[in-house]
Amino acid sequence: MSNHPWNKGKKLSLETRKKMSIVKLGKKFSDEHKLKMSIAAKGRKFSDEHRKNLSESIKKSPLCIEVRRKLSESRIGIKRNDNLGHDNPMWIDGRTTENHKIRNSLKMKLWRTSVFERDNYTCVWCEARCGNGKAIVLQADHIKPFAYYPELRFELENGRTLCLECHKKTDNYGKRKKI
Repeated sequence: MSNHPWNKGKKLSLETRKKMSIVKLGKKFSDEHKLKMSIAAKGRKFSDEHRKNLSESIKKSPLCIEVRRKLSESRIGIKRNDNLGHDNPMWIDGRTTENHKIRNSLKMKLWRTSVFERDNYTCVWCEARCGNGKAIVLQADHIKPFAYYPELRFELENGRTLCLECHKKTDNYGKRKKI
């Protein structure tokens, strides 16, 4: 941490203040003197011109220029999105199941939203809905199970809005129903 104006107001430990030094400027001071200088400079407001001069001096320092050059050279040939999908070395083909892809698809999200809108965001069994300090978890339920009736997965008539408690009471909650 350095003694810059943007660090103003931050509490620094005694050891941190001792570590903060003006040695960067090439001057050597005793630890006590450095501590006194850092305490004296804490909270000091710099003019815009002085801040600009500090910024320019940091940018021109040989270390900063050298570090930036090395970083730039290390990134040559690397594109930002090279490691997505099949190009990623950790890619395992076929890991995502078809069921998972369908349940997370845009079509499924639109079906769920349209079921909620049709039922006015209210549980069709107990008529519970969010509001007045209550948070109700609503779920879009398939009347005929998702797994056994693929042709009815996105039919609006095959959906209903249920709160979590009512949904747990249905035959097809989780993996209970076998046909």
